[in-house]
Amino acid sequence: MLYLGYSIFVIILTIGFAWMKRESIFSPMGITASAWLFVFILGSFFYESYFPFTDKIFLMWLCWFGLSSFCYLAISPGKSDKNLGPVKCMPFDYSMFLILLILGLVYKTWEIGNIGPGSFLVNLRLATIKVTNDAPSIGLVGNFYPLIFSLFIFESFNACKYNRRLRWLLWIWMLIFAVTTMGKFALITPVSAWIIIKHRRREINFRKLTLIAIAMILLMIAIHYSRATVDYKDTLLEVLSIYSYSPIIALGELDVSGKLTEFAEYTFRFYYAIKYYFVGGIPPVETILNFVYVPVATNVYTVMQPFYTDHGFVGIIYGALFYGLFYGLLHRYYLKGRQLAIICYAAFSISLITQFLGETLITNFSGNLQIIIAAILVVSLSRERKMCQ
Repeated sequence: MLYLGYSIFVIILTIGFAWMKRESIFSPMGITASAWLFVFILGSFFYESYFPFTDKIFLMWLCWFGLSSFCYLAISPGKSDKNLGPVKCMPFDYSMFLILLILGLVYKTWEIGNIGPGSFLVNLRLATIKVTNDAPSIGLVGNFYPLIFSLFIFESFNACKYNRRLRWLLWIWMLIFAVTTMGKFALITPVSAWIIIKHRRREINFRKLTLIAIAMILLMIAIHYSRATVDYKDTLLEVLSIYSYSPIIALGELDVSGKLTEFAEYTFRFYYAIKYYFVGGIPPVETILNFVYVPVATNVYTVMQPFYTDHGFVGIIYGALFYGLFYGLLHRYYLKGRQLAIICYAAFSISLITQFLGETLITNFSGNLQIIIAAILVVSLSRERKMCQ
């Protein structure tokens, strides 16, 4: 319990420095501090149910949090440009395209949900995680996710009365996609991006944020239990502790003494996946990890897992520096009103929010790269909407 208290003290101290520099709660520093503070406060209630929060875990976390926070604070300009810049739009109306995609997604959802051994919602989840090679797939319509997500953020930032219909259609597609995949990330990713955009536009306050956060937690709990099998017995508190506090404890149980198949096989998984696709040889490591018992079973190990598995404690150092530089620079241009940076920061903020759970920025690099390409395409094609000025 002592090291848990030290961690909370370090976070509060860092929040004090961030406040003096006028850092927003939606900055990388604000998101990181809030996420870990939430975890450690919950951990103080669940402490006795898990293995101890050891000095080893504390030092790993302190290295990650300290180095990344230093980079965030060093790079951040502190306050944003109040001018949002000109309102932009796409040079053509793509409403019918969205309607067709929505209809296609609804059809695939109905088809997949009615194929499989379980209930409708369980079948959707089984298809997403592909428990068998012949599991049904969402198909071509799912490949449009990077483009739709980029358009969703773009239209939200450039919101005006003339794109209200497009914003509604994009919301509908994103929510149906969340149902189709039955994934918590598919739900909280667009919501977190939308909140980031609303904050940049100065259209959200603490009360609204609190209500949205409560609603998201309730929806994620609903998704968790709706896709569970009939013999699932974990209570609500057990689920909350598993998804919040268990990953940092599980990190201390990782065995990194074994010989890796490839150099930095987790950090550079994208490279090895491409190599395997074109050349063959050893397949890339799985993104779904093995379970450990802490003493409850869990297979998530916080954001530090790929760096720590590949290079031990040194890996945590370069991982923290990478996150600090990447998000620090991205947020700096986000504050300057660069629309490409705004789309990317809003899209990738989910990796900061859920860093206590796992690593998703480089582990899902293929999907994130597609979002970057789609964002570049959207920004390149966009034009200034003079009627909204």
